[in-house]
Amino acid sequence: MDFVKRHWWLVATIAAMVVLSAGALVLRHMSISTADARERTLQLSLRTASNIQPVPPALLEPLDKANTEMQENLEKIRNYPDPKWWQPLVPGDNPEWFQFRDAYRSALRQLERDLNAVSRENLAAASADSGSIVVAPEAFYTAPALKAASAPSPSERTSQMLSAQEDMWLMQDLVKAIVATNDLHYSNTGLKPSITNAAIKELLKIEIGAQYAQPSTSRTTVAAGERYLRLRPPAGSSPFDSGLGTTSDDQGLPREVRALTVTGHASNNNEGKYRVLPFRITVLADAAQYAELIRQLPKDSRSFVTVLNVSFSIIPDADTAYRGKGLSVSTADQRLAIYGKRPLARVEIVGQSLVFTDPAVRPTPGKTPNGSGGQAGPMAAGY
Repeated sequence: MDFVKRHWWLVATIAAMVVLSAGALVLRHMSISTADARERTLQLSLRTASNIQPVPPALLEPLDKANTEMQENLEKIRNYPDPKWWQPLVPGDNPEWFQFRDAYRSALRQLERDLNAVSRENLAAASADSGSIVVAPEAFYTAPALKAASAPSPSERTSQMLSAQEDMWLMQDLVKAIVATNDLHYSNTGLKPSITNAAIKELLKIEIGAQYAQPSTSRTTVAAGERYLRLRPPAGSSPFDSGLGTTSDDQGLPREVRALTVTGHASNNNEGKYRVLPFRITVLADAAQYAELIRQLPKDSRSFVTVLNVSFSIIPDADTAYRGKGLSVSTADQRLAIYGKRPLARVEIVGQSLVFTDPAVRPTPGKTPNGSGGQAGPMAAGY
């Protein structure tokens, strides 16, 4: 004991060395164990990998082909040209009024060419085989401002041009439906394209605006000059107690506002971002084939067309009835020579188009909402 007391520092040093040596041995053992575990994991992974069979090239070929096709499709989308039926009449931000008017008139002539039409003025000198359809004088809609000799005031020009552009896009869709109806009829029957063989034989009239939101025989009237179909409650009343088809919840609060039409659409009702543009189209057609036009109007339509009403009347085979029903002939011989032998019907179709808007912007024709230039369409025509 005396020895320990005299040499305590030696004993403490030896004890410390024993403790440190034990710690070093433990750490070394752990390191060796970890290295062994890693080695075993590596060897197991190598053995597993050696047993994996390579993917046969035949299985990779469809994937390579699909990837190639996807890249080609993406490239086509990037380079896809603007659709023929969706071009602005005059590119640019601020077209000059008379330039726009001339472009509108040129587009009307293009519509006649798309129809392969014969005008009534040229019908006497033409045969039934020289075109696919007759077009009555002023059959296409032209806003009064575009007929005037002078330009509208500067404050009105932008809105007038935007409205006319919408009219043209809508008429292009209507013409497209007529062409598709006749083409399908020719394809199904094997007949040669001609007025005599056509399903739709004459375009009598296209009318655009809220005043044409009902058949011509309707007693309901809308003030002339109204363009879009709107919900207009009586003065001093809520729009929800105007008798325009509203519904309420149990507390009497307005839940939905609907126009009294098939769709219930009215401009911007129920917080919608659209305007409702009514139209009426009148044609002379094969009495047994006109229904195809009703099917074609909403089909692939960029104007979001909905047919609301269809009325028709069979045209009697009497000389006195021809002119009264809108035919371009006045005798039975002319009727047979131009329109053929099949029964004819005067068909009037009332529909509506949706013009989608963004109230946060006010682009001019040919200008996109973000101001970057290019074409403006009903999907972007916020004004």
